[in-house]
Amino acid sequence: MSTYSELKIIKATLIDLGIESDKIKESAKVHSDLGLDSSEIIEVVLALKNAFDFDVSLLYKISNDITLGEICQLVNSKGSAK
Repeated sequence: MSTYSELKIIKATLIDLGIESDKIKESAKVHSDLGLDSSEIIEVVLALKNAFDFDVSLLYKISNDITLGEICQLVNSKGSAK
């Protein structure tokens, strides 16, 4: 799967969480740009887990300054589509 697929799922999840769609870009940092807290980050990871086959240990690699693009790359490198 391409990074586009992962970003599409992240974007849908973030919109459901109330994040404005114009803020959601690959370069956006999860905390400083989007203001996500730990429970919201977990929601994003679980949405990705439901769509893609990867180990949820990805959660341990997500820090406040990771970008959405970097999350997509991590998911893409961890597995393939279900």
